[in-house]
Amino acid sequence: MKDDFLETQKDVEPAPPPAQKDPQEKTVRNPILTLTLTLTVIAVVVSAGLAFIHFITSETIEANKQKKTDQALGEVFPGQEITFSLLQDSEGQTVYTGTNAQGAFHGYAISLTEAGYGGNIEMIVGIDSQSTVTGVQIVSQRETRGFETDGTMQDGFLGRFIGKHLPMEKIDAISGATISSEAVERGVRAAMETAEGLVRTTAD
Repeated sequence: MKDDFLETQKDVEPAPPPAQKDPQEKTVRNPILTLTLTLTVIAVVVSAGLAFIHFITSETIEANKQKKTDQALGEVFPGQEITFSLLQDSEGQTVYTGTNAQGAFHGYAISLTEAGYGGNIEMIVGIDSQSTVTGVQIVSQRETRGFETDGTMQDGFLGRFIGKHLPMEKIDAISGATISSEAVERGVRAAMETAEGLVRTTAD
């Protein structure tokens, strides 16, 4: 009987060992998960950093732009002590009314933008009560060196507009900066037309 039991045990196959996970699969999955988490964290940190930088620099940029605008307003009526007040801000133009030290109307300062060769050219044009240009100032521009050298100077290209009124003859462009020059001329003409319309409306 004992021999029969031993023979029976010999005929029974041993149970197979439990299945084991492929170690290679674990090795592959873990780096992918780690890389995904790392990239996600980096993206969040970078986005937060950019948002913070934009928040900090936007105020500085706006303050610098306002400083340049104030400086330009003070120079479009040279030799005059003018106080400016906002009259209207529409249709791509910002119009300021200028009054002298006695509180009398002196003219308009008109801020507007025209497309130049390298980007937008932002300018302010001063026009007196007789619709005559008293000064032109460039607030911002990204034009070529030729324009930057002469086109932003009062005793250069911009000086050619002083004393002009409508109808205005074509102004000679800067050599090598024709597109930029024409953009400024368009802006000055547009400002003159706006000022003339305002003067006419006031007179009526």
